Amino acid sequence: MARFGRQANVVVVVVVVTCSDVICLCHRSGSNITNAGLTGQLGGLFPPLANLSHLELLDLQGNNLCGEIPPELFDLPLLTELSLDNNQLTGIIPENVGQAPELATLSLKNNRLSGTIPESITNISGLFKLDLSQNKLTGPIPKSNWGGFLAHL
Repeated sequence: MARFGRQANVVVVVVVVTCSDVICLCHRSGSNITNAGLTGQLGGLFPPLANLSHLELLDLQGNNLCGEIPPELFDLPLLTELSLDNNQLTGIIPENVGQAPELATLSLKNNRLSGTIPESITNISGLFKLDLSQNKLTGPIPKSNWGGFLAHL
């Protein structure tokens, strides 16, 4: 079991790692979770994290998380940064990625994601940084003016 303490604007998280899943018991207040040192199915973190309506930053890079990216992540209304770099994530980028209205940074590099980049990603008007490198994605990058803000692709 891993336990993370409470600091200003930081959510308290207790994570239990089992053989097949990661179970997350989360305090509902706060605004970020970073580098949790987790292994197991990323989907095991949900729905508890999906209930964190004030979550602004989710940084789970550099772990050994596997499975697909839960679509519920993109339903978090205040999420501004999602970093899932350097894991073992598989499957596609969820089609509802474009429903994250406040997302400014989306970094999914160095996983095993496949398929195409969803067209809906162009709906994220405030997207500033997008890193999908070192995956198995195919097809073109969706055409968009990226809201005029995308500085890092």
